Amino acid sequence: MSHWVLCLLLLCCIIGCRAVEWSMSVPAQVNGTKGQNAILPCTFTHPEQHFFTGEILVKWITGQFNGPTIFQCSVMNSTEGRYEHCSDPKVPNRYSLQGNPQDRNLSLLIRGLELTDVKRYYCRVELDKSRGAMYQNRTGTWLQISALPEILNLTLVPGPPPSNVSLECVAEGSPRPNLIYHSPAGLAIPGLIPVSSDTNPFRIVVRIPFTSRDTYVCRATNQLGTAERVFSVHQGLSALTLALCIPGAMLLLGLMLFALWLKQRGTVPTCSFGHRNKHKEEAHSQPPEGDDTGIVYAEINLKNITNDLVLPTIKDQDKDVCYAEVVFS
Repeated sequence: MSHWVLCLLLLCCIIGCRAVEWSMSVPAQVNGTKGQNAILPCTFTHPEQHFFTGEILVKWITGQFNGPTIFQCSVMNSTEGRYEHCSDPKVPNRYSLQGNPQDRNLSLLIRGLELTDVKRYYCRVELDKSRGAMYQNRTGTWLQISALPEILNLTLVPGPPPSNVSLECVAEGSPRPNLIYHSPAGLAIPGLIPVSSDTNPFRIVVRIPFTSRDTYVCRATNQLGTAERVFSVHQGLSALTLALCIPGAMLLLGLMLFALWLKQRGTVPTCSFGHRNKHKEEAHSQPPEGDDTGIVYAEINLKNITNDLVLPTIKDQDKDVCYAEVVFS
């Protein structure tokens, strides 16, 4: 009778082990703080968990269900109970496995949180690639990160008339902060010009027309705190000068290019005889009275003139020199 009882208990145990189904437990959201670490919990069960001795492949995926894999590692599920460290050499200082896959714990540790880490994460486990024994949670875990406001930049930029210069303040935080300008006495400065930053939900950019005010203060505020940065007119003189000089320099460059173009076109040709001194090429003769448009006057030196003087051949003539035959009677 005892043998029958023992067999019945053994059969129930086997049936119970086989009755375990695939499941995975993950939280809907994990909260973290910028600069700190966060753990994304993940545990699972599977039908062969009591006697499986093969490879356990762990993957963490971001963005969407079939998104990119940011971390993966594998261990052998040893029956001797030895724990093999599961790590990814591609990201050793960023991600690591906090749990033990042999205990069906796939929790992920993320170090040094950044606002770019705010996204959805999916936990995935594969036990036998050849048979396709795998499981992945469909809903995933949303990682939410909070951050104090921080002013990233406060500088002069080109702006609309009449000043043609604006003071731009760039701030970041989670939740996204509000920006205001005020004087050292705390009085708000009107005329804010929001700049679109749709690509970054945590960043805000605001500009204000720049005037001769001595000091500006940019203040960023969210539910976690406040950040300020002071801009003095004196520290902005170099930037202001640069902002004002750039249009002037571009105008001057345009005028120089236009003058060069006119010079290259040329409306009146010049004549020259050989390689003479530059000063002797200048004509001192004044044109006679009357309408002699198109006549070219040149100084001719009659010294050392011989009968052997002939015009160069067409091949030897310089394109920039006007040649002419002169007859002396």
